[in-house]
Amino acid sequence: MLFIKGFIIGLGKVIPGVSGSVLAILLHVYEQGVYALSHFLEKPKSHLFFLLPTGCGILLSIVLGSRCILLILQKYYFPIMLLFCGLILGSIPMIKRKTNLRDPLCKRFFLISFLLCTPISFIKGPTHIYQTWNVSIAFYLILTGFVEATTMIIPGISGTAILMLMGVYPLVLNTFSHLLSLQYIYYNLSILLPFSVGLILGTILVTKTIYHFLHKNETCTYSAILGFSLSSVFLLLTQAMVISPFCHYVLGFILFFIGYYVSYFFASKE
Repeated sequence: MLFIKGFIIGLGKVIPGVSGSVLAILLHVYEQGVYALSHFLEKPKSHLFFLLPTGCGILLSIVLGSRCILLILQKYYFPIMLLFCGLILGSIPMIKRKTNLRDPLCKRFFLISFLLCTPISFIKGPTHIYQTWNVSIAFYLILTGFVEATTMIIPGISGTAILMLMGVYPLVLNTFSHLLSLQYIYYNLSILLPFSVGLILGTILVTKTIYHFLHKNETCTYSAILGFSLSSVFLLLTQAMVISPFCHYVLGFILFFIGYYVSYFFASKE
């Protein structure tokens, strides 16, 4: 059952606009997961019984889902981008209910996080590293892994949407889609090793911090999450505006509303 739940959460990690942590909340494994990660060294053996099957399900889902998303994005970029935006917006009412923007402190958290996404969108990462791998790219991939770990832990923020804004989403998707291909083993390792370092560091450093903030000052934390979510929708919409056939525009707006109501339905269940 944990493996199946992990597989469903993994789908949320692949699709921009879907928060894997919100899916974890819906499947009743979020609090246990955060506790297991933040207190892993206390009882490593007992925590492994939870983390291992869940993690294997997430990894398999990412490997299988990456190929599908790559193929769909190549053919239907505009409609799929609008679907992603709808999925993000659908979770906004659930997040907003947990905020208090009348509080000056919460309002500052909201504004800072909203404005923070804009400079992130201008920092474009490498899309290909066959001939250009160097220390700066390795550092950027470590940063990417750290960001992924952060968004993986914070409910309501889509990590893949942030990776898309950073310009590394296609690179990460392509890497995981060829994870089991031996001919790409050197290429995959050159990306996965620094990415994993950042992921591990982010998980260790961020988990305890988020665990503390969610329990000590939940409204301000969710105010920051709301700012990230709204800003990412705006920036993704600007990236989605490309010349496409008229039928893609029609399909895109249909998928936008479908994504919104699907996301709203699942978020309301939380």
